[in-house]
Amino acid sequence: MMFNVMTLNDKYIRKIIYEANHLYNKYDLDKNIIPVALDISIRYIKNSIPSEPREKDVLYCAAYFIAIRHPFSHPSNVTRDGFADQFNIKTTSLDWYINRILTELNFIRIHDLQTIPYFIDPTSLIYTVTISIIHSNLSENLINAIIYKKLPDVNILVDKITGILVDRLKILPEIFKRSLRGLVLDIIRGEIKNLRL
Repeated sequence: MMFNVMTLNDKYIRKIIYEANHLYNKYDLDKNIIPVALDISIRYIKNSIPSEPREKDVLYCAAYFIAIRHPFSHPSNVTRDGFADQFNIKTTSLDWYINRILTELNFIRIHDLQTIPYFIDPTSLIYTVTISIIHSNLSENLINAIIYKKLPDVNILVDKITGILVDRLKILPEIFKRSLRGLVLDIIRGEIKNLRL
């Protein structure tokens, strides 16, 4: 969880925690997921200040939906429509908040083999380790490229990094390997473009 501990002294944030927690308890939601959903809600609202979100219950539901779509929750049979029905909210409102949260907080969207989306928090260990492995491997390969005057084959590098992350470190379940490969490729291409090689 990434919100500042001092945030808990803020009366408005405390009010949000109580409101959201009341909603989650009303529907007897998973007590292990609630803190993650609360963290997402707080971070989103802090990013949205000074405007207060409308339909706060929908926001809290969207944060919970994102929290239950963590890659290690695979397979998750919960659809957006079914989730909206469970809370008696409009799917369009739920979708709006899910997309706003994902965008505002820079969540990473990955897909299983059936193209069902799951979400990686950019403040999570999964993302931090992924970026660290990418940077260390890319740096090593670029230094070797300077020494030996030969650029690395990007696809070989991407496959190596994806293998390290999924097969060796088990940072994500195997079902996400193809989607993770695409993410790694995009990050490497962006890094190489920034270097202007």
